[in-house]
Amino acid sequence: MRTFHDEGSQHRFRTGSGLVRIYDVLDDHDVPVRVMDVKGTYQSATYHGDRYCDLPFLYFTLFDHLFEAPLEVRRVLMLGGGGCSYPKHLIRTRPDVTVDVVERDPMVISLARRWFYVDRLIEEYDLEENGRLHLICDDARSYLADEGPAYDVVINDAFSGRKAPATLAGPDAAAAVKARMEAGGLYLTNLISAVEGRQAKPLKRYLNALFESFERVWVLPCGRTAPDEVDNNVVIASDGDYRFSGAVTPTWLS
Repeated sequence: MRTFHDEGSQHRFRTGSGLVRIYDVLDDHDVPVRVMDVKGTYQSATYHGDRYCDLPFLYFTLFDHLFEAPLEVRRVLMLGGGGCSYPKHLIRTRPDVTVDVVERDPMVISLARRWFYVDRLIEEYDLEENGRLHLICDDARSYLADEGPAYDVVINDAFSGRKAPATLAGPDAAAAVKARMEAGGLYLTNLISAVEGRQAKPLKRYLNALFESFERVWVLPCGRTAPDEVDNNVVIASDGDYRFSGAVTPTWLS
C-alpha cells in the first residue's frame, strides 16, 4: 500500500497503545484504504463506501481457510479488535456466525465504530437486535480466564504496533484458549515471523507452546516473501484431523 495523504488529512488520537494516526493510503489498484497506524505499523484498515466489509490485508484472507475444516462454525471469538476488519467480513459473509470481539482499549473500540464503519455494520445488519456481534472491552488473557461460552473458532490478532502481547504467547495461554473451545475447534493466530532460517525463532517458540495443548498445527504463509524473510503467517492449531490448502510444514518441524 502507498501513502498519499498530507499532514492535514491525518487524525491523531491518544490511546492505551500510544499515539494512533488514521489516514488513507492507496492499495495495489489505487483504491483508497483507511488505515489505523499504531507506532508506525498498520494495525487495521478498511475500504470506504459499500466495500467497507472487504478484506484490505492479505493475511485476513488466510483466516477464511478455517471454513475448509468440516466443522459447523457458529460462534467465533476474536482476540484483538482494532478496526474489526475480519469481524465485519464474517458478519457480512457468514449469516449464521456470531462474533465476540475482545479489545482491551476503549478508545480503539470508539475509533472502530466511528472511523472503521462498525456503527454502520451494526445498523445495516441489525446487530443490536440479533446479537451477532459483541464488542467486549477487556484484556484478552483475562477474558479467557473467565467463565463464558465455548467457541468453535478463536482468532488471535492482538497487537500493539508490531508487537504481540506476551500474555498470549506461552503454553499457559494456549491452554486457556483451548479451555474456551468446543471439541475439535480451531485456534488461528496472526504471527509475524520467518518460516525458515534464523528469523524463524518466533514461529518455533509459538509452535512449541501450541503443541503442549493441541495435537496438530498448520502454518499458512502469506507468500509475499521468501520463507527465510519475516512476514505475516496464519498459524492454525486444533485436535481435529483437518486439511488446509496452502499449509506448509517447516523443514525443522518435519
